[in-house]
Amino acid sequence: MRYREITEDEIREMTRKCSRDYTATCGCLKVLTPTDMEAIYRMARG
Repeated sequence: MRYREITEDEIREMTRKCSRDYTATCGCLKVLTPTDMEAIYRMARG
């Protein structure tokens, strides 16, 4: 199965949802800021 590449708009939308509209961080060992989340999504994209 071939997957399509995630767009920049989709990365920003996932980040917005994960960070509760950019008001929260994520994680307890390493706090992830929205900028960190976007970088992780981009790396996962390949």
